[in-house]
Amino acid sequence: MIQPNEMKTPRPMHLHHGVIATTTDVWNMLTASRDGDLRRVQALAAQCPALLTCQYDYTCPLHLAVREGHLELVRYLVEQAGIDPNYQMHPFLESLLTCAEDRGYAEIAAFLRASSANPQLVRAWGDTGKIDRSQDATAQRFQQMVGQGNYAEVETMLQERPELARDEDAFWGEGILAMPAKDGNQAMMELLLRSGARAPDVAKWAKEYYFKNYDSAVFLLENGMNPNHMNWRHVTLLHDLAGRVRKVTPRLPPICCKRALSRGVQNETRFSDSLLILICLVVPPADHCSAGAE
Repeated sequence: MIQPNEMKTPRPMHLHHGVIATTTDVWNMLTASRDGDLRRVQALAAQCPALLTCQYDYTCPLHLAVREGHLELVRYLVEQAGIDPNYQMHPFLESLLTCAEDRGYAEIAAFLRASSANPQLVRAWGDTGKIDRSQDATAQRFQQMVGQGNYAEVETMLQERPELARDEDAFWGEGILAMPAKDGNQAMMELLLRSGARAPDVAKWAKEYYFKNYDSAVFLLENGMNPNHMNWRHVTLLHDLAGRVRKVTPRLPPICCKRALSRGVQNETRFSDSLLILICLVVPPADHCSAGAE
C-alpha cells in the first residue's frame, strides 16, 4: 500500500459510533492488519477499540487480514468487532468470503461462513472514514468556485492567493484538478495549470475524475500527468482503465490506454500481460501499430 498524503499528517478522522481518531492511527491499523501483526493490532485497539472497524477508502482491517490470509488476526477481528455480511471489498466489490475462497484460504473461508451464521457476530458497520481537513474559508470557497466552473472568480482568487491551485487536499484529497477534469472544463484546467496545479501521482479515484472524460484525459496526459499514476492500492491507471473496457463506452479505455503506453507507461505490475490482452481485444490491430503498442 502507498500511504497517501492525506494519511501522513495526523488529522481527525471519523470512526463508527461517533468516535474520532487520527488519520495516522487508521493507517497504522490498516498496515498492521495487512502485515498480520496481531500484537500491533491489539495494542492499537486497546487505545481505541473503534479502530477495529476503521475504514480508509472503503477498506477496513478485516478486509486486509482476509486478503492476506492472516487466520489468527481474522479470528481476533471478528470475535472483537463482528462481521458485516453486506461489506464489499473495493475496488472489485466481492465479499470477504469470496476473497478467501478465491485465494484458497480454506480455514478462513470456513470461519467466515460460521461467523456469518452466528447472530452474535453479525453487525452492520456501514461506511465511515470522513477526514476533517481544516481548510480555511478562502480555500473552501475556492474549491467551491472551481467545482462550479466559475472561471472569473477563480481567476480573481488566484491573483490574490496563487497557492490555492496547488492544494493537494482539495476535493477529498484528489486534487484541485479533479472536478474540472471530470466535467471536461479545459479552460479551468488551463487556468489552474498556469498557477502551478498538477495531477497527483497517487489518488483514490483517478478513473472517476481525471479519466472520466476522454478529452480531459488526453489533455492531462499531454500536459504532464504521470502515465504511471496509480492508486494507494498500487493499481495503475492503465490497469484501472483496462478493467472498464467491457463496462463503459469502447472509445475511452483503449484510446487512453494507448496514450498512456505511447507516453512511456511502465507495466511493472503483475497485471501487465492481462492489460495488453484487453487492449488487443478492443483496439483494432492497425491502431495497435500506430500507437506504438506492439
